[in-house]
Amino acid sequence: SAVSEIVAARRASLLVPIPRSSGDHQRRNARRLAEVGAALLIEQAQLSGEVLADHVLELLADPARIDAMEAHTDDLFAGDAAGNIARVCLQLVGKG
Repeated sequence: SAVSEIVAARRASLLVPIPRSSGDHQRRNARRLAEVGAALLIEQAQLSGEVLADHVLELLADPARIDAMEAHTDDLFAGDAAGNIARVCLQLVGKG
């Protein structure tokens, strides 16, 4: 759900998935954001204070890159999911 919240908030992110998460879902979700350019992905095995600091400093030095990453979240944003579900339900019962 954290990745969904990041996308809904339209925020750039730097993700470090837990390698043994259930069904490897954290890595798959992080990879999806990275593939569209909305996030940076650091595998936990490669994570160190220096690696993290390098990535953070690199992003802070390039606000245009952060803006672009945030724009890329739109590629994954499903929109008003609750509203879409409500509309479909109303259509199913003949009220929409």
